[in-house]
This record gives sequence, C-alpha cells and structure tokens, in this order.
Amino acid sequence: IAVSINLTDTARVAGFVNPGDKVAIFMNSGGGAGLGSFTRLLLTDVEVIAVGTTTVVSTTTTDPTGAQTTEQLPRTLFTLGVTQAQAEKILFASGSGELAFGLLNQDSKVAPDPGANADNLFK
Repeated sequence: IAVSINLTDTARVAGFVNPGDKVAIFMNSGGGAGLGSFTRLLLTDVEVIAVGTTTVVSTTTTDPTGAQTTEQLPRTLFTLGVTQAQAEKILFASGSGELAFGLLNQDSKVAPDPGANADNLFK
C-alpha cells in the first residue's frame, strides 16, 4: 500500500531522496506517548514511490524570557510503498515523534538495534 508523510529538509536528506530510492526510516522520540527518549531505526529498505511538493511551514518558539522566534521550515511530502504493518508503524511513529530518512545505496547495511538514548549515547 502507499502512505504519505511530511518531512523537514534535514529529515529528508536535504533533498537527495527521489522516487525509486530506498530509504531507512529512523524515529526520534522526545519521550512522548510513554515511549521514553531515543533515536532508533524503525524500518529498513523502504521504497520511495513519489516525492510531492515542498511547502514552507512557519514555526514559532518562545524562549524562557518570553522572546519569540519564527522560523520558516521547508517540508516535503513523500509517498512510500509499504506493507500494512509497516504503514501502521510509520503512522504511529510520526504521531509520537519525528521521522528521518537515511538514503540507502547498494552497499548500505542497516539493521535493527537498541538505538541511541541518554544511557548509551557516549558508550
């Protein structure tokens, strides 16, 4: 089946991902949805079947002094060819954290592992 997700410029490998490419999908959780804070490989070898338009989204942040900063962030819509189980993981993960692509080539080797978190970041 096909599912679509929106990614920021850095999460989409700065525009190098094109239709037909294979990507690894990583999830970065800041601790929401009871998951704890981590970065971990979610899926390997996912085919990108379409790259949609890029839109600019405004994001405003407020620092502790009350000063606000507005940033213009480009976001691009990606459509992926996946199984139902993979679609469910992608949709849950995108609602519970941030997703990022790793562009794969024929020599890339990625495999599920414990990921990175505060306990093992510098080990």
